[in-house]
Amino acid sequence: MSEWSGILRRQELGGSTTWTLETARGPVQLRGSVPAKLEGTRVRVRGREAEQQFGFAMTGPVVQTDSIVAER
Repeated sequence: MSEWSGILRRQELGGSTTWTLETARGPVQLRGSVPAKLEGTRVRVRGREAEQQFGFAMTGPVVQTDSIVAER
C-alpha cells in the first residue's frame, strides 16, 4: 500500500464524475469511495496503483483507494 497527499478535485466528464488528487508530482486519478465533503481540501490517500489501467480523464496514474482522510 502507498500514500499520496494533495488537493482533492472533482471533474465532470461526459455525464460522469471523476476524482483526482493534485499532488506535487502531478495529478492522480482516484477509483473507489471518495467522500464528496472533502472536495477542495488537502487530503492523504492510502491505496494501490492500479496496473494497466487508464481513466476517462487521462490525468495520470489510477489509484484504487483504501482510505481518504483530511490532513490537519
